[in-house]
Amino acid sequence: IQDNEIIEWVNQKLTSKDDRISSFQDGKLNDGIIVAKVVDGIKPGIVNWDNLSKDGSELERTKNARYALGLARKIGAGVYALPEDIVEVKPKMMLTIFACLMVRDLSARNITGKGEQNNHA
Repeated sequence: IQDNEIIEWVNQKLTSKDDRISSFQDGKLNDGIIVAKVVDGIKPGIVNWDNLSKDGSELERTKNARYALGLARKIGAGVYALPEDIVEVKPKMMLTIFACLMVRDLSARNITGKGEQNNHA
C-alpha cells in the first residue's frame, strides 16, 4: 500500500470536503479532530463531539489528540502514537495512525461481510 492510497482512504472516510487532507504533514491534522472524524467514519456515533475543542491552544489540541487516540484504540485499532505526535503533525506517526485505522476498518468489513462485492464475471 502506498501513502497516497491511505490518504485517499482517509478522505473517503471524511464527510466534509473541507476536512480532506493532502499529505501526512497537512496542518489540519494538528488538533486530532480529523482523526476523530475518521474514527467516526469507521464506527458512526462513537465520538462525543462535546469532548472536542476547536480552541486551537496547544493544551486543547493535546486533549483532542488524546481523546481521538483513545477512540481509535477503543474500536480496536492498534495505535501506539502519542498525542504529541498528532499535535506536532509528525508525518510518519500520522501515517501509522491512519494505516492502523485503515487495517481495522478493512478487516472489520471483511469479517462482517460488509466489504465490497467481488465481481466474478
